[in-house]
Amino acid sequence: MDATTQALVADLITGRIVGNWMFWLMVFLVSAAATIAASYLKGYGTKKGEQLATKEDFEILKTQLQATTRITEEIKNEVGHIEWRTREMYSTRRTKLEEFVQQIGTVTSMLDPWVSDMQTGTFGSLDSECLNRLEMLARLYFPPLFAPTMGFTLAWRSLIQQALAAGQALGRIDQGDLQARQKQMDENLSTFKPLHVEMLVRRSALEETVVTVMQDVLRLPDEPPRAPRGTE
Repeated sequence: MDATTQALVADLITGRIVGNWMFWLMVFLVSAAATIAASYLKGYGTKKGEQLATKEDFEILKTQLQATTRITEEIKNEVGHIEWRTREMYSTRRTKLEEFVQQIGTVTSMLDPWVSDMQTGTFGSLDSECLNRLEMLARLYFPPLFAPTMGFTLAWRSLIQQALAAGQALGRIDQGDLQARQKQMDENLSTFKPLHVEMLVRRSALEETVVTVMQDVLRLPDEPPRAPRGTE
């Protein structure tokens, strides 16, 4: 501790400096200078921090904006792709439903004459692939139609089995034995009728379901779904 400082301390202890106005003026000036310096340093630090923070915030905002823009474009592309797929599916299902309805008619036109001929012993070629195709269309494109389709095709397969048995039974009877042949044809007809009625019932149920599915398939993708029949 130097001599000046020792003297100052001694004056403070003895109280002699309390009445010295020059001392208090010096204290005031030093305090004011210290306050101004501290305020300046604080303001400078705050301003510098704000500038750094603003720059950092801008970079964050810029990054977020770029990410948002990218995500928006991805969503727009995905929505467009979904819309395209929806319309393609709508077009495909409409085409396949038309094919399905035509295939129902094909089954009848191909199998009905053959089954009828077999009742009288007239043999012909049989192509039951039309049944397989009808089942395939229902399974792939129209799940609601699959169960009634299977009921319809199974009814036809039962008729085919009955027709084969009827034709074979007539084939075992001599052509000249008209009475025996007539009796067999009557028996064939008696077993044919209930199976044929069952097939017609199954076809009616299938066609009724087709109408319901058709209302949904023919509806444009942006239209609301139709209410089931009988609930409107």
